[in-house]
Amino acid sequence: MALMEAFFDESMDDGVMVVAGIMLGESKAKSLDRKWEKMMGIQAPGIPYFHMVDVAHANGPYAELGHDNCDALSRTAIGHAVQDVEVFTAISLREEDFYSRPSPLADVPDPLANRSLSLLHSGIFRQKTSM
Repeated sequence: MALMEAFFDESMDDGVMVVAGIMLGESKAKSLDRKWEKMMGIQAPGIPYFHMVDVAHANGPYAELGHDNCDALSRTAIGHAVQDVEVFTAISLREEDFYSRPSPLADVPDPLANRSLSLLHSGIFRQKTSM
């Protein structure tokens, strides 16, 4: 049996939600981890993690790097990911559609996107409705 690792993130803006995810085999995940660790040591020494939203806007710990270095860092990270990622999926939908149904994704044809959005929906929906 092959072990796969999956990573997902969501973003919302102006009422639109986008969820994207990547999936890698165990050896590819380890390879990507080593590449990113080396990348951070060279291009962002002292910053212990990569967080695209902060890199993209040169915010938080990335502010001291400046926009040009942050741009180079994001391009390096994406280049490494493209080499190792085996599956990429993304979907966008209106936020109101996401919250309006108990199972908003039954009609999503991509099984990976469907499952990831379903898991995200159950967590966010519980969080939002329990406030």
